Amino acid sequence: MANSSNNNSFCPVMPGFMCPSQGSKNPELPMSLETVSATRDKSKIPERPPALIEGIVRERGKFLIDGPAKGWKSFLAIQLAISIATGKEWLGFPCKQGKVLYVNLEIDDNQFRMRVADIATAMDVDNDLLESNLDIMLRTAEPFDAAELATSLISKFRQDKISLVLIDPMYFLVNGSENETHVIKEFCEQVDRICKVLGCAVGVVHHHSKGSQTQKDVTERSCGSSVLGRYFDAIMDVSWLKPDENAMRMEFALRDYPEQRPVNYRFEHPLCIPDTTGKLACFDCASSRTSRRSKTDKDNAELELLEAVCEKLLENKEWVDRAEVIRASDMTLEKVNRLLNKSIKFRYQSGNNFSHVFRR
Repeated sequence: MANSSNNNSFCPVMPGFMCPSQGSKNPELPMSLETVSATRDKSKIPERPPALIEGIVRERGKFLIDGPAKGWKSFLAIQLAISIATGKEWLGFPCKQGKVLYVNLEIDDNQFRMRVADIATAMDVDNDLLESNLDIMLRTAEPFDAAELATSLISKFRQDKISLVLIDPMYFLVNGSENETHVIKEFCEQVDRICKVLGCAVGVVHHHSKGSQTQKDVTERSCGSSVLGRYFDAIMDVSWLKPDENAMRMEFALRDYPEQRPVNYRFEHPLCIPDTTGKLACFDCASSRTSRRSKTDKDNAELELLEAVCEKLLENKEWVDRAEVIRASDMTLEKVNRLLNKSIKFRYQSGNNFSHVFRR
């Protein structure tokens, strides 16, 4: 048996742990490749991983939460971590319960732990479940990069069943300029390494590039190389709605799921609260989707508002007169008819001297 000291090196990130050395690749030796046959028989193909965040990302997936500076991204990420740890919904999306490791790289340890406690209390989650399923990695005095973090996490948690590792923020782990493709590629390789070896999802919190984001697509707003926009399975991009209010909009770019409507929410310390009234849907976004999609975004926002109006008017009723919907929504007859024809929740029916709106 080979001496273990030849295969391991001391890891400065988590003192006391012996971490496998990554070693160097020899370009003269062939890689170990594995191939499979293509088939139409789906019984021969392993099932896709189940959803971790329903409709957003699967288990063992990779996702990015990005947004403007001081845009409450860490509050949003902590709320997600608690939601998965306790099996709660996050911004209306069901989450599969599992163990979460939060890698806090920016906020003072005690301040961060108090923030987690405040959010968990506001969410009214079970404390025993929280303590069992959410671990926080304390910051260290020694600087380290993504490769050292990945090695340390694999060494410490390889035998554990972790559902999600949340890294907040990304820039602490980037060894070089964020604008250099090879630098971001190296970071992404370490994220892949964590996913594959630990069998978990990885979420990364990052920030927008400087300047206006108005004409940029969701995949182009993150600071750094465009590799980021192509690499992640899901991007959840956060933008201000109104600079004088705590209103935000989350937009999505998804690989494994159909496109999601934007989610509008307010930050009411310490929670991000989804807007269920539909009022925020018509607000202009400081960093909206690209201009080529502005009409679609406007239609979706107006449909969301109309459905919220119908929901309220139809409470405990079988039908409501369409004229009431028109008055409450402040929309034209033509617009109400067009949007109701698109709605999967409501419909209208007209006859002699009547026009009613029903649930589908």
